[in-house]
Amino acid sequence: MNFLVDENLSPRVAELLTKAGNDAVHVRDLQATSASDSTIMQLAVADVRELVELRPPDLVTIILANLEVLEQHLRTGAIAAFAPAGIRVRALPLR
Repeated sequence: MNFLVDENLSPRVAELLTKAGNDAVHVRDLQATSASDSTIMQLAVADVRELVELRPPDLVTIILANLEVLEQHLRTGAIAAFAPAGIRVRALPLR
């Protein structure tokens, strides 16, 4: 999968996702730090990347553990929200 890691996460997240066999870039790599949310979303859409904006300490583990289930939803256009109670997926566009 292709990921765009937002600036609220360490560039290390992109590195770990890449090491796990994904194509991941950090907004810093695109010179887009401090860019507006709409600009970040446009970058993700233009490069066909899933936007990662989470803060759990074991973020990469959570994504990789659930990637098989999430991939189909994310490829067709969805947002995944991670919470202690589980993962919620909502199709885009949100209504």
